[in-house]
Amino acid sequence: MPGATYGLHLPGGHAAGASWPLVVMLHGCKQDAPTFAAGTRMNEIADREGFVVLYPEQRRLANAFRCWNWFDTAAQRSGGEAALIAGMIHEVTAAYAIDPRRVYIAGLSADGAMVNVMVNCYGQLFAARAVHSGLMYRAAESASQAMLAMRQGSSASPKATVSKAAAFVPTLVIHGAGDDAVHPTNADQVVEQVVALSGHAGEPSLRTTEYSTSSGKGYAYATIDRRAGDRLLVRKVLVDGLGHAWSGGNGEHAFNDPAGPDASRMLWEFFPDSSATRRRCPMHQRRTLPCVGKAGDQAINFLSVVGRPPCRCVAIGSEAPRAMNWPDPRATCSLPSSTTMRPRLVTSSGHPLYTCPSYGV
Repeated sequence: MPGATYGLHLPGGHAAGASWPLVVMLHGCKQDAPTFAAGTRMNEIADREGFVVLYPEQRRLANAFRCWNWFDTAAQRSGGEAALIAGMIHEVTAAYAIDPRRVYIAGLSADGAMVNVMVNCYGQLFAARAVHSGLMYRAAESASQAMLAMRQGSSASPKATVSKAAAFVPTLVIHGAGDDAVHPTNADQVVEQVVALSGHAGEPSLRTTEYSTSSGKGYAYATIDRRAGDRLLVRKVLVDGLGHAWSGGNGEHAFNDPAGPDASRMLWEFFPDSSATRRRCPMHQRRTLPCVGKAGDQAINFLSVVGRPPCRCVAIGSEAPRAMNWPDPRATCSLPSSTTMRPRLVTSSGHPLYTCPSYGV
């Protein structure tokens, strides 16, 4: 593709006959594809979990600091660099056996802002996104406005700037509380814009849950979920002590802080394909429900991290578990009733709970 430069990582065992998820990673300013890959360690996760990683690389001629020009109005209208990145995605999807239903995008800083441009302009390409230390779509429309928005947040309305052509995708937002390059106010504006795009803003079903995690070795962080009923719209992770850097990254490279929680792992666990290989589910996403069966039987309900109705695994007495959908058991489940599931944990009453091999739809 003329003008297109990108890095591509194929996991061990990649075969053209398979159907692979794709994670698109947009590097930040003063970075390139190799340093972003090394800093985030995303290739290591890709090898373990089984997905392809695309690293679009900005040309120095297009931006002296190698930032993607997210504030360019042509890009914000689906042209310019947004069209260039979309072309890379189409090219890689066609050439490397990518499942177009399982394409995800993430980015850091100015290029976290570019992630929001991509979703608002080409939302149909993506199943989920992650924005690390970024800004909302159309936070600025010039370089001078961009610098001001980075320092104090955008003067534009998150609701008014939503693209009418945008497709909603679940969103993970990660930001450092000590970020002095892109103010944390921008994370709040991204969250507000995502909720507005979802169509649930102001609805009674919209609710917020918050919980904190502390660590003796690394930074503590707060996680705030915005849900419409049981559907997760957006998750914000605010990391205490983190500046303008990829959380949990390789400290040998600039703009990475190893003391933070592992952002790369967080975003892959957020993306729905993580369910296919994940060994555990975070406790805040687990709920035990009464099982329709013998008295005292229990069922495990894994809430989908992307807000889509997943298959749940149900243990019924001593019988083999079966797959079902919840809250509507009449819905069609993507797992056959004969699917074999292995017990992962046991309730305090001794009843087994099961995890599905794949619960993301």
